[in-house]
Amino acid sequence: MDDATAYLRWIYVNGDMVGKGIGTGCMNSLKHFLYEKGVERFDTDTALNNRVAQHYYEKNSFIREGITRSYYEKH
Repeated sequence: MDDATAYLRWIYVNGDMVGKGIGTGCMNSLKHFLYEKGVERFDTDTALNNRVAQHYYEKNSFIREGITRSYYEKH
């Protein structure tokens, strides 16, 4: 996005590995790496109905800031 902001597009843990701390460990490593590089803001988004992802991000210190429209059609 810019030098001070990073955007997470995807993170995925295989179904049989969910709940073992792998995603959180990866997220912690990624955040540490980004913040060491000078990133001040780390953004992501997920589908409004994806409660599992929302819980994951909130558990990993992301703050819900609102609803965005990733896709739209303009007439």
